[in-house]
Amino acid sequence: MSWVLLILIVVSLGAGFYIWVRDYAKSSASHLVVESNKNSCSSASLDIVDVCQTSNLVLVDVENTGSLNVKGLMFSSLSLYNVVNNFEINDTLLVGQTRRFAVPKQGVVELFYVSPVIFSNGAFVKCPRVVASADKVPYCK
Repeated sequence: MSWVLLILIVVSLGAGFYIWVRDYAKSSASHLVVESNKNSCSSASLDIVDVCQTSNLVLVDVENTGSLNVKGLMFSSLSLYNVVNNFEINDTLLVGQTRRFAVPKQGVVELFYVSPVIFSNGAFVKCPRVVASADKVPYCK
């Protein structure tokens, strides 16, 4: 009897947690659009000024070369053994501004990409087709 009661409690807690996580994810993503309007991303542009890697980070200097303020950055890297790492930062990068970011990594990074997230028409818009990239990322000196 105690085993049945214990299993019912665990299943109930799991179902409640699942519902809470699902609702939280929906509410968090309600203002996020992935490039639904290509015109909104056409004025966004980034450039990688400098990039190097340490044992656990990629240090990258990113410049906003577009005509829109960037509200976030999406980083993606491909390691020597085809491990893909994705990392997002919610931080404003003003037009013409250059900033250094420390991005966590796994393995030896061969290719590194960064894309902007902008604010347009009342929503955050990811622009995955607007990409600045670097290959053969060297180790920091």
